Amino acid sequence: MSPTPTGNDVLDALPAPLRAQWLQQGRVMDLRAGDTLVSSPGRAQSFYFPISAVLAWVSWLGDGASTALAVVGHEGMISTGELKGLGHHLLVLFAGTVLQLPASLLHGSARTDPSVHRLHTDSLHALMAQASETAICNQHHSLQQRLMRLLHAVFERVQGDTLRITQAQLAELLGTRRERVSQTAAQLHRLGVIRCTRGRITVLDRTALVNGLCGCSTVLRLPREGAKPAPSGYGSRSG
Repeated sequence: MSPTPTGNDVLDALPAPLRAQWLQQGRVMDLRAGDTLVSSPGRAQSFYFPISAVLAWVSWLGDGASTALAVVGHEGMISTGELKGLGHHLLVLFAGTVLQLPASLLHGSARTDPSVHRLHTDSLHALMAQASETAICNQHHSLQQRLMRLLHAVFERVQGDTLRITQAQLAELLGTRRERVSQTAAQLHRLGVIRCTRGRITVLDRTALVNGLCGCSTVLRLPREGAKPAPSGYGSRSG
């Protein structure tokens, strides 16, 4: 990978020498849709910087229920080591590449470079804000709004209009039964918003998708509508 640009906004906000060091010591991984990244006790933790992939932070409960708490793409970073508790993992929603970086390298850089500390803190706060909004949305909004919110979160982070995902996987992400997701997706299909085929969802009308979003979707929009975060000393990043 060339030191500039990487395609990840956090990496591209780093000072060039540090970015080059991370790219040299990290590992670029090609991820498939449906892959999972988990934290293993006793093993070194890693940070993941999506370049073209989109990841979902998914929580599984003891009774088998699950929900996607947050989505991260090229605008951010995430570590399985920061997803505290059992049953948390990262699911690849959209196939693509990520940079895997040893957590020890990031934490070491954060101790000596305030810009790294700030970018790490901002990214973590953005994830927590998403998780909080997801909890509120799941409690107060319809399944159709929640499905549109999830689809919008993915499609604003990628090129293209088709997502390879089954309705069973959608049900796991939305914390509901597959039958309910099928009915809701069929309704959006009839309205001309999406097209559902076996294992795929294609957005046909992005304007209708955006117009149908609930207020919770504001936290999922990319910082500064896609602008790259500024290096330390040149303003703040909204996360």
